[in-house]
Amino acid sequence: LEFKDNSIANINYISNGSSLYPKEKITVFCDQKVAEIDNFKKIQFFNWPNSKNKSLFIQNKGQNECVQTFIKKCESDLKPPIPYNELYQIHNIALKIVNYIG
Repeated sequence: LEFKDNSIANINYISNGSSLYPKEKITVFCDQKVAEIDNFKKIQFFNWPNSKNKSLFIQNKGQNECVQTFIKKCESDLKPPIPYNELYQIHNIALKIVNYIG
């Protein structure tokens, strides 16, 4: 994915790796800094001032919080956490990816 500022994002979905390797890993590189999420149980920061590494005993992908937020938004007049135009853009990107690899 390429952004307006010419930065890029790569999404790799790979299913043929070792079962010993973490199932889900997110690595963010930004301005000589790195943040890495490992299996949604651990986050490490490298050269990221005022950020502390964390480890959790259980995996937390935020599904419960997502459902609770959705319910609260449906019951109130508050704006959605993600604007509709952004959801539409994300949906279109996902469809393009599926059509590209499918």
